Amino acid sequence: MKKGAVKHLKPILEDGHDAEKQEALKVLWELSFNKDSQHLIQEDASLMDLLNTLKKHQNKIIARNANGALWVLNMSQRMGKAAQKPVVKDGHVMISYQWGNQKMLLQIRDKLRENNFRVWIDVDNISGSTLQAMADAVEGASAVLMCMSQRYKDSPNCRTEAEYAFALNKPIIPLLMERSYRPNGWLGILLGSKLFFDFSGKYPFEKKLDELVRELGHTGLHGASEKDVTEWLKNNKLAGHKSLESLSGENIKFLQKLSQRAPEFFFTYLKQDLGLRSLNDLMNFSNAIDKLP
Repeated sequence: MKKGAVKHLKPILEDGHDAEKQEALKVLWELSFNKDSQHLIQEDASLMDLLNTLKKHQNKIIARNANGALWVLNMSQRMGKAAQKPVVKDGHVMISYQWGNQKMLLQIRDKLRENNFRVWIDVDNISGSTLQAMADAVEGASAVLMCMSQRYKDSPNCRTEAEYAFALNKPIIPLLMERSYRPNGWLGILLGSKLFFDFSGKYPFEKKLDELVRELGHTGLHGASEKDVTEWLKNNKLAGHKSLESLSGENIKFLQKLSQRAPEFFFTYLKQDLGLRSLNDLMNFSNAIDKLP
């Protein structure tokens, strides 16, 4: 990017109509991913001041785009702070997606939670600063599901999430959301030749979900909180059993091993120690254990 490009954008940001400012800021946000362009923008003090003013604009799109550009421009500082935090061992599975695919991703979220994965998706967790919530989610992730489509690739917001996850060396698992789509440009470079899971509708949903669960392995399981266990019990029709609510994620994983290695003792323990007397309770718990990765 040449300095002349900034000169063309600045007058629009200063005096343009709101719609023009929105587009100019989106261009600036996209340019901020390029290292050479980034330095030129950062060296222009008046432009940086303008961005800091526009991030508080009453127009939400203007404010969002200005915040997005600033966040990318300051990403290296954020990475420095993230590097000082403890390494995440038992984090969540983060879903990074474009809103056009939300319905499908909510189904995937629910199925993963039924398998006792801790899942982060924006609709459940966003409050206050969207970019701050996104950054915290990436930093706390043990794996990131990157839901690729043309709209994902064209979204500077999605690119911000993806680039930050890549910069922090987070394990990335691509999900194909658009039939026959092949990532190119920045997304193609970032994903390289990674194995992807096709949720475009070409294959049965349950088949691909089983493959995804196997790929994720134990991610997000041993770090299951009391709330996660309660949610797992609820999803598997086991809510209300006080003895089950005291179980930890590791307890549940041990019971899974027990069910495979010593099934007779497993069922005796369920009945005598955990108080599961009815056939339905025994069936629900056994089925829930079998579904775990």
